[in-house]
Amino acid sequence: MPDQLLLMIMLGAPGSGKGTQAVRLSEELDIAHESSGDAFRKASSDGTEAGLAAAEFFERGELVPDETVCRVMIEQIEDLIGCGRGILLDGFPRTLGQAVRLEESLGELGQKLDAVVHIDIDRAEIMRRLSLRGRADDSEEVVRHRIDVYDELTRPLVDFYRDRDVVVEIDGNEAVDAVHDEILDKVRVAVR
Repeated sequence: MPDQLLLMIMLGAPGSGKGTQAVRLSEELDIAHESSGDAFRKASSDGTEAGLAAAEFFERGELVPDETVCRVMIEQIEDLIGCGRGILLDGFPRTLGQAVRLEESLGELGQKLDAVVHIDIDRAEIMRRLSLRGRADDSEEVVRHRIDVYDELTRPLVDFYRDRDVVVEIDGNEAVDAVHDEILDKVRVAVR
């Protein structure tokens, strides 16, 4: 079993910049960036059964069922841990059930989370940013639904991880570079 690796999660509402920040942070720390969204989009474009099922949920602005998400993501995590790579998870876990399953799986692998970066952002700023992005799945109705789903299912993860004393709070309303600098500063303190 490998030594303890750097393992982090990036949490934030749709439009919070978590994907952008996850890419930058993973490059800065030289760790793998595992995005559930990218994994499912690739599976969908490849026409896999899980990918096509996931695409239907994405089109409605809903989350993929926990069982499917956990199966795909935990296999990827196990592979990276086996290779000795640190990991930044982006888009997983999204529900308490997924978080519990991840915690159990990491424990079985002799690993634990070092930090959960929570990018907090105002709802009005989310709407402004997503209206500028121009993606097909960013209609106002779908975006509002995605935010509601996030508030209901994913926001409770912040409290779950606060109880484990691993949350790093970030103000996501600032410019991209300012948010990145704040993340780097706070993560470096948190993982010492």
